[in-house]
Amino acid sequence: MTNSTFRKSLTALAVAGGLATPALAVAQDSNTVEAQGNIEKIQVTGSRIKRSDLESASPVEVLSADQLTDQGRLSVADALRNLTSNSFGSFVPSSGSSAQSQSTVNLLGVGASRTLVLLDGKRVAGSPSLGGSSANLSTIPMAAVERIEVLKDGASAVYGSDAVAGVVNIILKDDFEGVAINTKVGRPEAEGGDNESFSITAGTSSDRGNLTMVFEHQTRDAIYDRDRPYTAPQMFDENGDGVISLNDETIGISKYGATLVNPEGNYEASPLCGQLTEDVDGFVGVLDQGTANGGIGQGTVCGYAYSSVSTNMASTDRNSLMVNGNYQINDDVELYMRGMFAKNSSFGRYAPAAAKWENIPANASHNPYDETLDTGYFRWYPAGNRDGYVDDYQQDYVVGFRGFALDNIDWEVYYQRAEMDYKTVGRDYLSKSALNWLAAEGRDPFAPENSDKLGITTLTEGKTIFDHYYAGMGFNIGELPGGQIAHYFGWEMYEQVFENKYDAQSEA
Repeated sequence: MTNSTFRKSLTALAVAGGLATPALAVAQDSNTVEAQGNIEKIQVTGSRIKRSDLESASPVEVLSADQLTDQGRLSVADALRNLTSNSFGSFVPSSGSSAQSQSTVNLLGVGASRTLVLLDGKRVAGSPSLGGSSANLSTIPMAAVERIEVLKDGASAVYGSDAVAGVVNIILKDDFEGVAINTKVGRPEAEGGDNESFSITAGTSSDRGNLTMVFEHQTRDAIYDRDRPYTAPQMFDENGDGVISLNDETIGISKYGATLVNPEGNYEASPLCGQLTEDVDGFVGVLDQGTANGGIGQGTVCGYAYSSVSTNMASTDRNSLMVNGNYQINDDVELYMRGMFAKNSSFGRYAPAAAKWENIPANASHNPYDETLDTGYFRWYPAGNRDGYVDDYQQDYVVGFRGFALDNIDWEVYYQRAEMDYKTVGRDYLSKSALNWLAAEGRDPFAPENSDKLGITTLTEGKTIFDHYYAGMGFNIGELPGGQIAHYFGWEMYEQVFENKYDAQSEA
C-alpha cells in the first residue's frame, strides 16, 4: 500500500464595516421606532454583518424548500444543477471512477474547488474522493433543507480564496414541530435511472429551544449507455456500399475487440471474430478499418461496442441522518448543536479492459499465421467487466454559543469537526504484468488455463479530517444619514488533513 498525506490550514483575522440599514430616510413616530427595535437581524450569505433586511450588495438567489419540492428534486445536487450559474461542468455521479459517488457545484465554470459550500453558514469539509478540495453534495439530506442561498459573485474577502466563484449556503431546518413522512418514486420513460426516496422529519420545541431530526434514504439505479440514444453504440451504412467503416460509420465502437496486425502490416480481424460476436456481449463483428486507421478498403477490424456494456451514471444508495438543536441558556446566551451522519454506496461499470497484445505466438487461438505477430488490439473480456464499488462515510459535528452583550454586540463562537472516509474497490481490472509475463512465456492469454490470471482487484482508501474554530462579534458605532455604521471583528482557524492509501496496481 502507498500512503500520501496532505495538510492544509488557515488562520485569519477579519475586520468588516458597513451600513447596518439601507439608505432610506422617512418620518417615523415613536411606536414605529419601538416596533423596529424588536425586528430580528439576520446574516445574509456573503457578509458577516447582520442586518434587518434581505437586500445585499451581491446577487443572492434563494431556492426555498417549497420550490425544490414543486420541481421534484431528489437531492441538493439536482436542485443546483439547473442553475444557469452552475452550467459549466459540475460533477455528477458518473460511472467508472473513484469519484463516481460524488456531486459538486461549479459556479461560473472556474472549478468546484473555487465554489465554497456552507451548511448554515459553516464550511463543508472537502471530500477525500476529490482530493479534499471540493465538497460532496451527495451527503446532504434533501429533506433537511429549509432553503438554499446562492451567492453568484466572488466572496473571497469574507470566506477566503475557495469562494472566488461564489458561495452556496444550505440552510437546514431547525424549528420543525411534529412528524412528517415523505416518499418519492421516479420512473423515467427510458430504461434505467429508477429512483426512490423516503424521509422522516420529527421535531419538538419549547420556550427555551427546539430539536429537529431528519432521516433520509435514497436509491437511484444505474443508467447504461446503451439505454440512451445519445450514448448508445451506432452502426450505419451511410454510403450504401454494404460495408460499415469504423469511425466513419460507427459511434461508440472500438478496434480494440480482436484485431490483428498481419505480416503485411495491415489490420485484420481475428478469425474468431464471428464466434465472439455470437458468444460475448459487446462484439459487433468484422468492420472495415475506416479512414482514420489507414484508409477504407485497406483492412478489417473486429469491432467492440464498449458503450453497450458500460454505465453512464452510477447507481447510488444513500442514508443520511441530521440532528439540529438549540437551547436558550438565558436571555442573552444560546447554545446550538448540529450532527450529521451519512453513508453513500455506488456502483459503476466500464467495459473490459482494452490493451495491446504484443508478440502473439503462432499457436495462439487468434493467430491464423504460422509465425509470431508483432501486435494486436484486444478487449480482454476473460477478465470480466470492470466494476467499481465506492463507499463514502461522513460525520460532521458543530457545537457553539451565540448571544448579545451590552445591548449592542452580537457574538458567536463555535467548533466544528468533520471526518470523511471513502473506499473504492475495482474488480476485474487487467493485470498488465500478468499479460506481459504470459507473452514473454509464449502463452496464449485467452486459453482457459491462462485467462484466470488476467483479472485483479484494486483498492483505494481516503480520509479527510477537518477541524474548524471560529469567534466573531458585530456592533454598531456611529451613524450616517443612511443608517448606523456596523462593524465586525472575526477570528477563524481551520485545519484539513487529507490522507490517501492505494494498492500498487492503482499507483502504476
